[in-house]
Amino acid sequence: MCILQGRRAAFAEGFYRFHERRTQQTLYWAAVQIGVATILAAIGFWQLFYGKGVLLPGLFTAAFLVLLVSSVSGTIDQLRVRVIPYFETRVGDVDTWLSGKSLLWHSRDLDELSEYLSIRPLSSFVSGDDLVQGEELQFFDPNDALPTLDKLITRSKASRFPKQLVSDLTKLRDALKSASEKQVRFCLILREGTTASGHEMSLRKGSFF
Repeated sequence: MCILQGRRAAFAEGFYRFHERRTQQTLYWAAVQIGVATILAAIGFWQLFYGKGVLLPGLFTAAFLVLLVSSVSGTIDQLRVRVIPYFETRVGDVDTWLSGKSLLWHSRDLDELSEYLSIRPLSSFVSGDDLVQGEELQFFDPNDALPTLDKLITRSKASRFPKQLVSDLTKLRDALKSASEKQVRFCLILREGTTASGHEMSLRKGSFF
């Protein structure tokens, strides 16, 4: 569902460049895992028909199933992509971790509307992920993004935004208001997957929360 008709804005391409590159990497590693699982399955069947006993075939079959299930479920989760705020330090009272899917899929339309309204587009606050090799992390002042969010939300009724998009914009605005009050800088990053381990968070320079 498009917010505006006609020419697509070019500003949001940063989100899609990140998405395309990371999706290719996800599918590559999924193919590697499935390939390894297939080899283990082949060894298991060979042992079953030409070897002695059932222990080794059972072990190889179990390894195959574990790798296959892990690869498929992990790949599906990694393809759950969204745009969420990432803060320089912990904010503590934000609710944006599982939101932001519509911000990605409507980012071109939102940028085109921002151009029409003569406001700074949300995609100008996009940053690379500090844990992704080759990407550069850059933080911004939340006060620079709040006028854009306020105007987009005000415009949402006239432009008939989808409910999920209004919800994502509202959650992002509320999170940035909290960050502004605490003088915490932010950026918007592309996030794949719905889980984050404690080890990952210990390696990060910033926080999602």
